Amino acid sequence: MTGSIAYKKYDFTHQHRQSKQTDLVASKQEPSKDNAIQVSAISWGKNSEYVWQPARRSTGTKKPKGADRSAENSLTGSFGTSRIDSAGTEIVRSESDNSQGITILSQPSFDTWTLDLALLHSLLHFTETSPGTGFGFYELFPSATDHFFQLAMGNDGLRHTLLALVGVVKDTFSGTGQSEFYLTHKAMSLRYLQEQISSDKIDEILMLSVVMQIGTDFTTGNFPAIRRHCHGLYLIWLRLKEREEHDGENSSTLGALARVIIRMGVRSDFVTAPFFDTFPEWPVFTRKDEEEDRRCFSAYSGISNKMTSDGIEWALASFEIDNLHHRVYRFAKRSNIYRTSRDPSAEKKIQAEYRQLVRHLDAWKQRRIVNQQELEHGLRQTAEPDPDPRARFLWYRPEHIENPYCMKLVQQWRAIWIRASTIVHPFSGPEPQSSHNRLSIAIDICRTHAALKIDTVLNVAWESLYYAGLVFGGKRFYPRECDWIMERSRGIAKVFYFLAPVVEAMPSTWEQEHVDWNGYGELLKRMER
Repeated sequence: MTGSIAYKKYDFTHQHRQSKQTDLVASKQEPSKDNAIQVSAISWGKNSEYVWQPARRSTGTKKPKGADRSAENSLTGSFGTSRIDSAGTEIVRSESDNSQGITILSQPSFDTWTLDLALLHSLLHFTETSPGTGFGFYELFPSATDHFFQLAMGNDGLRHTLLALVGVVKDTFSGTGQSEFYLTHKAMSLRYLQEQISSDKIDEILMLSVVMQIGTDFTTGNFPAIRRHCHGLYLIWLRLKEREEHDGENSSTLGALARVIIRMGVRSDFVTAPFFDTFPEWPVFTRKDEEEDRRCFSAYSGISNKMTSDGIEWALASFEIDNLHHRVYRFAKRSNIYRTSRDPSAEKKIQAEYRQLVRHLDAWKQRRIVNQQELEHGLRQTAEPDPDPRARFLWYRPEHIENPYCMKLVQQWRAIWIRASTIVHPFSGPEPQSSHNRLSIAIDICRTHAALKIDTVLNVAWESLYYAGLVFGGKRFYPRECDWIMERSRGIAKVFYFLAPVVEAMPSTWEQEHVDWNGYGELLKRMER
């Protein structure tokens, strides 16, 4: 039965007629948009109760003026835009096409559980594409989506959370505002999560549900909710660690799935911390944590099924990139505290921490999987680059990409390097070259960005362009390079339209002489959801 409907696209117009059959509420009544928003969410602690709020923008919000998100115009230069189609820009089929579509959903005899699974099948393409924009390592786990789906079959909270996530992603890219479908499943999922926590049913599946709640709130721009969910996930992690220590060495409480979710939680924590100018709650993980990740993934079961040994090493390299992001943000905030407190030894402390951070950055480049790829890349430099002029950064030498995933990590490494240099030397522009090598790194960022083509859209790669622009210094130093960055960044904003205000504000930060310690976070606050 399910084989006939998997990977089919879902007709949301048809779904509204079926909503009474798919709602699983205790009252057996269909919740409206209004009362769905009133549902209390998870209480993570004695003094921390959170009530879910709707997105900042109303359900009737229009796209920003000029934000054309059609498939053929989704990226400046139109680099194979058919690949973006499954990320949410496809127009769903009309009800008139139902004769050739999914007739199974219109059968009144199916129970709500079966209908929920049918909905998940029909929305599967959103599940496969949306997480990768926030967690680049998601693509390294080829069985992740199927594993999540299997877990959702036996857990009401996860099932409704997954339905809420794919529903809000679809709503975002269709530009229709929050649908009744999303609001209903969001409310129901929060109720189930609260019940699990109240009954102390703490496990990996609950962790996964919380991460997906974070995903829905990222999509709607509800950052206070994300912070509370990150805190809740942190408490769940501590609880599971406590159980694991109590049960002894043979405990399997924190398996491969939990290890991945923990890394998602850490990333969500340090990504949202700049919005509130606060330190992340989660710790920076160590080499010991990495060894435990490797051990769990090497079982090749569950979420790590079908992974390769190299895939595991790339996942661990991705986790360490997140650690570097985490470290540089903490370094930036501490440096600001040293300076604003007028600590007489502030610069000495900053220089010492900077040298330690540089050692961590250098160590990442020496990882076996990264070093091997860079050596192979160097040996193949004679290969012809892409002849497409759009794959070239102005007049600079074009780059030939052997391993796109590796280069996406390298792009993040370069952005971290530039950010660290602007903390110890908080001025925009290419200087100092002798110790920081800013200019050549900024040029390499743009060369690689051009060569990656569509992969720059399906990843959060625009961040590296922002830091390259800081080095180019806007119109003060390298205006043509900055114009090129703006053109490419606007192309990305045509897909992720809520980034448009952020992109348009970038030149104003590049042209300031002083670099604010949290300038990137202040820029992100302009996101329009």
